[in-house]
Amino acid sequence: MAQRTPTRPTNARSARQGRRLNRAEQQAMEIRRASTERALTAPRQDDQPVVTNPRMAGTVSPSRTRRRRESGPTARAVTLTREQEYGFIRTDLRRLLLLSGALVVAMVAALLLIETLV
Repeated sequence: MAQRTPTRPTNARSARQGRRLNRAEQQAMEIRRASTERALTAPRQDDQPVVTNPRMAGTVSPSRTRRRRESGPTARAVTLTREQEYGFIRTDLRRLLLLSGALVVAMVAALLLIETLV
């Protein structure tokens, strides 16, 4: 038998794991590296030129800001009472029981149908 020569891993992580990366892992690494490089080379908000002419600066119309506020997602913390939580749990359990009952009935029907055909 021919001996297999050990291959050098392509990065430090795979060196610790002692195996070669597959194609999907290599593509994922390339995508991550490209996005990291893009993020590092992209101009930041601080790099934008400052407009000194007040006519050019202008103000944003209220309708634009209102539209942006209304269309954007709002992250709010929702606190539920104990009764509300138990209500959700009850409805979930009821749905699970109905679903499992329907599946059991379907399985018994399939069993009877298969037995009659065979």
